[in-house]
Amino acid sequence: MAPAPHPAEIECPIRAVSPSSLLIPVRRVAAIIARHRGFAILLALGTLVHALAYYAFFPALFFPDSWTYLSLAWNPEQSFVGFDFSRPSGYPMFLWALQPLAGHHVSRIALVQQVLAVGAGALVYVVLEWFSVRRWISLSATALVLFDAYLLTLAQTMLGDTLVMALVIAAVAIVALLPADQRWGGAGAIALAALAGLLLGYGVTVRTVTMFVIPVLLVYALWARKGWIVAAALTIGFVAPVLSYLQWHKNETGAYSFTEADGWFLYARIGEIGQCRDAKIPASAQAICPQIENPPPHAFTHLWGWTESPAVRAFGVGPQDRKPEVNAALKDFAVAIIKDRPLRYAQMVGADVLRYFRPGVHGESGSDVVLMGEHHPSPSDPARVPILQVWAPRYNHAGGPRLPDGIVDAYAQTLHTPRWLLGIGTLLAGLATAAAIVLRRRFELEHRREAFLLLGSGLALVVGATATSEFVLRYLMPALPLLWAGIALVLADVLALRRRRRAVTAP
Repeated sequence: MAPAPHPAEIECPIRAVSPSSLLIPVRRVAAIIARHRGFAILLALGTLVHALAYYAFFPALFFPDSWTYLSLAWNPEQSFVGFDFSRPSGYPMFLWALQPLAGHHVSRIALVQQVLAVGAGALVYVVLEWFSVRRWISLSATALVLFDAYLLTLAQTMLGDTLVMALVIAAVAIVALLPADQRWGGAGAIALAALAGLLLGYGVTVRTVTMFVIPVLLVYALWARKGWIVAAALTIGFVAPVLSYLQWHKNETGAYSFTEADGWFLYARIGEIGQCRDAKIPASAQAICPQIENPPPHAFTHLWGWTESPAVRAFGVGPQDRKPEVNAALKDFAVAIIKDRPLRYAQMVGADVLRYFRPGVHGESGSDVVLMGEHHPSPSDPARVPILQVWAPRYNHAGGPRLPDGIVDAYAQTLHTPRWLLGIGTLLAGLATAAAIVLRRRFELEHRREAFLLLGSGLALVVGATATSEFVLRYLMPALPLLWAGIALVLADVLALRRRRRAVTAP
């Protein structure tokens, strides 16, 4: 056996690395920044604005639901998160998972959410750059996401909307950037597709409306010839966390559902058109018929209006009482009404969807104040006051923004999503995409499939939330990166088509 070499004769790996080789990654990064100088500047400015928002509303902003989520994420009587009757526990799981990094500090959670918001804006640029969109168009779409005042304040708020926005745009970006013609699929493509499905599946446990996005992704994956095995991996990745959560919820609460009030929410959605009349109402729900002949006009009243709610008057309980038989009866009632008058239901939902694109219009529930930086600095339920001492022990309840009110108010009121522009852009981009699909030879848009993916995913979030709940402007926010990216992609394709036609007709 040969003698072992003397330690001095062994070449140290660090010594073997020359200083010039260490500079290669730095040079590559510098080259990338130079190629995307405009994006680098935009990203730096956007990060600065998000940092200022973080400072202005330090340590965090709170909404009534925030205290529910925080209490579910921390309970000394349980080793993991708990369940609320009306909100899924995906966001509390996120808070619980951050504890090794953030501990019980809402300021650190808000910082993570601000990073997620900046990342969502960066992904808009990455996706558009991947499809060779003209630089000024991709930068414009990115800026509309990075500097949106509503997204800034929402990222600082202890709510799951920013998390859902990041999960959905990440999943859509992964699927869009997968190579085509993956008949059998490489291991990398399969793993990425499964990851995209996993992100969406987890998103459903944060906000159930995320489930409406998966059909769009599956149609796109097959239409864009990503491969059936990629579509299968996407489906499995999505189904796994969803079914796991449903079974876990059933084991803990007895209800195989995401919450114990899904029937209440669907009933509240159709409440204003809920007169029984000739509808085939199940026997379990007929008690509501005498109470709903003159229904209140808003979903919020049907759900939380207590004595004004026909359902509360009929059954003597509200959603917080966790009566599974009442929840089931209300779900059956809502389904019966939708089956009896589907056009009326579609008209009601469509009218509310259009409200997202009308400037100055807000929901009747009053929850949109969170977008303007208004918040609830302490729990309304005295039993949850100890939660504040855990998550923000040194929080000044009476304090306002740490920047001058005039600056904060001016930014919040002016530099936010131009809803009229978003509406016109979504309408025109949708029509152009539909024309490109139907009239492919006469109106050929190169990225019509990707436009369908981006616009379809964004609209799925908006329409799904409106169809199952009500119009709340906050529900539009997770869809903004998708819609702006889709509009930008269609605009770039239309301009490219115009240039091609001019080149053909030029002498």
